[in-house]
This record gives sequence, C-alpha cells and structure tokens, in this order.
Amino acid sequence: MHADTFVAGRNCLLLSYTERCCDVMPYSEDYEAKTTIPIVQVATGYTSLTGERYILIFSEAIWMLTLEKSLANPNQLRDYGILVQDNPYDGPMTIEKVSDEDDNFICCLQSEETNIFMETWTPIQADLESCRHIVLTSSHPWNPAEVKFPRTTDGDREEIENRSIGSMRLVDGEVMRAISRTYWSILTLIYNRSKYSTSSRLTPELLSPRWFPLLSRRALCQRTNN
Repeated sequence: MHADTFVAGRNCLLLSYTERCCDVMPYSEDYEAKTTIPIVQVATGYTSLTGERYILIFSEAIWMLTLEKSLANPNQLRDYGILVQDNPYDGPMTIEKVSDEDDNFICCLQSEETNIFMETWTPIQADLESCRHIVLTSSHPWNPAEVKFPRTTDGDREEIENRSIGSMRLVDGEVMRAISRTYWSILTLIYNRSKYSTSSRLTPELLSPRWFPLLSRRALCQRTNN
C-alpha cells in the first residue's frame, strides 16, 4: 500500500502533535473516509546490519494506530532532499541522507513481492536518549494537493523526443541496410544456380517479388540508395 503522506502506524512513537488535522480518503468507495486525523511528528527505530541503532524522525505524518506498519511516500522524503532509490531494476534500493552536519545516513530497502520496505521497530524513551536521530521529512506543512514536482519544459521535451526518434531512424536504417545486403545475396545465389538451367530466365529482380513480396520494394529502394 502507498499513501501521499507518511502514515504512522504502531511501529512509531508519538513525539508531538501539530495543531492541524486532516481527513483520510480511502482508495475504495467501499470504505468510509476517516475524519479529523491528527498530523504529528513521530519516531521509529532502525538497526543496520553493523548493529548501529538509529531513531528516524518523520514530521508531517498522519497518526493512525489502527495500522500495524507505517506507510511512506518517497516523494515526501525527496522533497526534503533525501535520496530515495526504490527501483529494484536500478541497483541496490536505498534511502540516503547526505548532510554537512553529523546526521549522514544510509539504509538498504528490502522487497517482498511488489512491496518495498525497511524493517523498523517501536522505540522507547531510552532509545530516544541513546540513539542517533535522523530527520527524514520536513517540519514545514506538507499538503500533497499543493506539491509541484520539477517539470520538463516544452523545449527539453522536444529535444529529447526528437533525439529519440532520430536514434530510432538511424537504427532502423542500419537494420534495413543489413537486411537488404543479405536479401540480395540470397537472390543472387538463387539466380546464379538457376542460370545454368536451359529454361531459366530468372534475374534477382524477377525473383524478388516472388520470394519476398513484403520486403522486396523496401529492399530494392535500399539497394538503389546504396
């Protein structure tokens, strides 16, 4: 499951309330909307494979204790400058914070079926006092309806799409020239073998529409151009 805002479940510890609430709309009309859900700051714990324990801080989260596990929106983290690589086909999946201060952080994400996740635990007060704190979302109000992602300008789109089309045409032309050379080699071979027959009046041009009617016209054009 995904959400357009971090949804804090029972693996989080409440740190503070904001003075704001929101209504949570379900993904299906079969469920009723939940109203006046508090917007809060929460903490959850993460332990790296090296044994180091971290407290991960999420501001502007929706507080829903009915969920066993929290739901995260990668773009809310990216909006705060966090590097989120959650594409399983593009190398190791990670969440990384690069900072001038002493709160650099990186963790590896895991996957199960189509779900991307990280293993966390519910901290207690002693954990808050002894573990490093890593802030992963901004404390400024997060309103998904007002978020504006970076856009590709019309000029950039035109350049990118024209470059792609030009590349496809180049590849298509190279492929057709290779097909054309093979095509005419086959026809010439057939012609050379058949010309020794007393009844044969075949030429590669006459064989072309008989043997390869779908390719003959285009291959003939390629041969002419070459």
